[in-house]
Amino acid sequence: MEDRPDEQSTAARPVRIPAWGCGLLLVVSLLLGSCAPSRLADLPDRPAGPIKAASDDEVQRQAISALRDGFLQRKEVGDGHQPVAPTFVTKATRFEAVRLMLSISRMGARPYDLDAVYRQLDPSFQIGAQRLRAIGTNGELEFEEVLKELASSLGACVVPVAQFASELRYDGAPVIIVAPTKGERRIVEKALTHLLGDVSLVQDLVRGSVAVDHPDDVRIVADRTLAMLRERSIEIVEVEDHFTNVGSGGYRDFQINFRLPRTRIIGELQLHVKDLLVVKQRVGHGVYERARLACAAMDMGIMAPNVSVVCARNAREMAASYNRAYRRSSLRPRIRAGTVCRQGRSAGLLNAGPWTDVPVPPVSFVP
Repeated sequence: MEDRPDEQSTAARPVRIPAWGCGLLLVVSLLLGSCAPSRLADLPDRPAGPIKAASDDEVQRQAISALRDGFLQRKEVGDGHQPVAPTFVTKATRFEAVRLMLSISRMGARPYDLDAVYRQLDPSFQIGAQRLRAIGTNGELEFEEVLKELASSLGACVVPVAQFASELRYDGAPVIIVAPTKGERRIVEKALTHLLGDVSLVQDLVRGSVAVDHPDDVRIVADRTLAMLRERSIEIVEVEDHFTNVGSGGYRDFQINFRLPRTRIIGELQLHVKDLLVVKQRVGHGVYERARLACAAMDMGIMAPNVSVVCARNAREMAASYNRAYRRSSLRPRIRAGTVCRQGRSAGLLNAGPWTDVPVPPVSFVP
């Protein structure tokens, strides 16, 4: 019979591991332990400190980069933007540039050279500002075509801004005033102080005004202007009623920003009351020009000696002048049925020579 080992005695027999085997097992266990998954808290996949939110500059830079890429690659113009590549300036750089402008202009009281300002900024900003100025000059003709059609619709004369006050008549007839294209320095100032450094957001590049005698006629002219723009399928970008929402300075107008179809430039048409426009040209613009940069800097949080005092005084003085002019305008004549231009250049926009008496087709306003 075959001899078999005793199973019971075999199970009870202790297993002996040589001394060198113990060392080997220890090394293997250490290696396996280092490869094993750690606890979740020990994993190095989360930052040691709190997660930092993106700054306003970073958010704006990303938005501008997307708009800029779309414009440069596909010529896509962003909503409310002029047809130039958007520009980006950090908040710190904008503050430094505005402080420099205040310094070299003696708080905005005298003209200054833009070269020193451009050296503070990325070259793309200078390129954008100069490009915007150039397309504004190119778009003047298209803007004037729209004004001609509006003049015919309103029975209005068309005059250059420099001759408005000298040729002013309170006869109930609307007058359309053509202003020059916004200058490069004003583009730079407005972009840095009001538009976060984006020159493509300067919307009043080409400008004009319609002035009526009586405040109640502003809404009539506004409705007719908006209807004409819609009939021509012209994009209306923005409408602001500053007769309803009057600022602290007492200034009132009705603004319509629209995009010209061919050049894609955004132009601005301001609807005025003649009395207020006279104050703006003879008094307001002088005061406004002298304090504009300093007051805009103060609104940004850049404080300079006596700026708040000067801005507050100018606002009080202008509010008094504008409010007197507005009360006076309520006594002026209303637009009459059959109103025609009998004091200006309705035959040709901004043509040379003396005033002509060439009527445009009459309009049918409610007397």
